Amino acid sequence: MKPTRLAVTLAALAVAAPSLASLLPGEGGTVPGYPGVVGELVQIAGHDAPDTPDALDRATFLRLRPRGGGATADAVVLGQPGFSSTPGMWLQTASQIVQRASDRECGVGESVHPCVIEFWIVDRRGSHIEDTRGVLAGWKNDDPKRAVSYYYGPEAFTERGLLKLPPNGNYDTLLGASRAVFEPLTQGDLNFAWDWGFETAAADLEALMALFESDAGTSNVFLAGHSQGGGFVANFAGRRTQSGARGDELLAGLVFLDGGPALGRGDTLTPEALASHAETVGALRSGTEPVVGATLQGITLGTGLGVRSALQGLYYVLEPDEESVMAPASLPHPAALCFVLGYHLPEEQCGGVGLRLTNRAHAGFSFDDDPIPGTFLQAPILTMLGVRSGRLDFQSKAGSEGTCAADGPQGAQPPCPPSQDQIDPNRVYGWLDGGGQGEAGEDGPLNGWVFMNGQFLDRMVRGGANPTSVTSYIQQAGYTPRRTNVEPIRVELAESGRVTLDARALNGITWYQSRRYDIDSQFLGSFARISVDQNGVRHDIDKTLVASPVYVASQGPRANPFPKVTDYTSISAAGTSQSEAAKARSAIDPEIDAALYGHTDFMAADDSVGTGRPGEPGTNVVTHTLLDWILARAKGTVRVPTADELGVVDW
Repeated sequence: MKPTRLAVTLAALAVAAPSLASLLPGEGGTVPGYPGVVGELVQIAGHDAPDTPDALDRATFLRLRPRGGGATADAVVLGQPGFSSTPGMWLQTASQIVQRASDRECGVGESVHPCVIEFWIVDRRGSHIEDTRGVLAGWKNDDPKRAVSYYYGPEAFTERGLLKLPPNGNYDTLLGASRAVFEPLTQGDLNFAWDWGFETAAADLEALMALFESDAGTSNVFLAGHSQGGGFVANFAGRRTQSGARGDELLAGLVFLDGGPALGRGDTLTPEALASHAETVGALRSGTEPVVGATLQGITLGTGLGVRSALQGLYYVLEPDEESVMAPASLPHPAALCFVLGYHLPEEQCGGVGLRLTNRAHAGFSFDDDPIPGTFLQAPILTMLGVRSGRLDFQSKAGSEGTCAADGPQGAQPPCPPSQDQIDPNRVYGWLDGGGQGEAGEDGPLNGWVFMNGQFLDRMVRGGANPTSVTSYIQQAGYTPRRTNVEPIRVELAESGRVTLDARALNGITWYQSRRYDIDSQFLGSFARISVDQNGVRHDIDKTLVASPVYVASQGPRANPFPKVTDYTSISAAGTSQSEAAKARSAIDPEIDAALYGHTDFMAADDSVGTGRPGEPGTNVVTHTLLDWILARAKGTVRVPTADELGVVDW
């Protein structure tokens, strides 16, 4: 009998999986908090990128599937993370959908069965060149300090037992210190990554899609993107694939989670834009510009911050109620510098007084957009991108002595940061959780403020309710699946020589972020149509041809930008709007809104209550509306590779 395309493709992967002891909780590799969902880190043969060593031409995905699932699914969702983000960010919302789908029935007659939805979330190429052996040692020994020593050396702690702060705010400077095992890869090591842009990422995704076999005449593979990943979704949908079809023709629907959809500001590529882009790509290719690394509003998103993110995850999960040895990762307003970081800064700078936090409180404070309601503490980037997960267990005294930089809009006075004298230096502050069953309540301000471009701007936040729990955020930040087919590899690099790379642990931030991918994202997002093949720039994209059903969940309303799309659903702070074609397939209550959601809440919101109006704390607006939307548009079933076929085993 002629072998199937799936069997041939799997045989070509030749993945040898390690057999290691289980390190993380969850029977059978289940996701913490979701006993019906199995998480697996899966690697396959990827696109053959020019100059890339063969061992690194891999594509890696976090697979979330129902426990006990077989070789078929009713729908598969492919997820593309946002800027510098990793698959763990999808853990909550994706797991909720996978588990809830199992309570529904799919099929007809004798073929009726519990619905099966799988998520396959992209882990970018920059992640699988990481060395996570230190993180794995921390898990294996139940000791985060083992990991700290691996990356920073045994002298990484101050006399007070706190993790040292970098003097310039760049955590890359802490890596590879005296007696540390870890040595970060150099730009010279990674020159081959000049071509790890959109086309390489899209071809890696095509390699995964080749493993799926749908019933004849059916379509049940969906593409979803969060934040910057929304741009990838639009570009992939308009892209001519290697088969000759547009990506849109291979997909059952497109999902945009607070990112996109958009055609671009211009209709077609201009010669000036192409020349500028080609010059930038040429600089990457020649090595005159760095090929990895990124900055975001003054924050260096490099190897150092990626390592710190991994260490935070270890502490959050292994020692949640112990006092944190790490300073909050947020960048506070200057007036609140000593209030937030004084305990970790030199005593002569702030008197040694500042917030002392448990690891749970550290998790909340580091990524919540307003950790002490009514104050002004977080950097603008966290106000824009963070979650609303509760509040610090800190009662600010009346009459704050903090100073404000300026008046707010219309002459209103924004809240001021609390001052050091309001801190109990002997107290380790905890966190009042958000979500549907949390303690935080709804006592926050009706409106908050963010300081940007030299002025205060009104955030227009509705109420103080918090849709995400810090517990769910901890699970995301510290999650590494115990099931995988990824194994350590040895590879020869230009400057570091022969090195071992072990990327079996997930991280919250990509350590080696491809600049080409980010540059391509901005370039391709500027135009509706791009057709070019010269000087290392290869694209054939026409987003005006996109016709698939579209689902959008975002903070602000998003009008339908695609002239051929008739099935369009948008959920925002203003409510839900749908085209007539969308209503006919899966009508959604127009009163459902996302008014409580910050940027990352769309990926992290709690679903512990699961009843009531979606969008309120405890009932995830994406989980409840997207599940029905997918099932209404999926046709037939899709053959998916089994764990055995992929060589996936427990650690």
